[in-house]
Amino acid sequence: MYYGTNDFNFVKLESPPTFKPTLCSSCRRRINLGEDGYTLLPTGKYLCEPCGSKRTAR
Repeated sequence: MYYGTNDFNFVKLESPPTFKPTLCSSCRRRINLGEDGYTLLPTGKYLCEPCGSKRTAR
């Protein structure tokens, strides 16, 4: 959604389609895929940056 609604596009969508927010599979925090850091797991689930850092520090 970010890429279709930001001010840097040639044509900005006036009424973007609805979508389900992306949530961290660990802490359930909302992840803004256009701006936030995240990890995409092989299972297709997302981790926010803090949870992804904890996972890789093991």
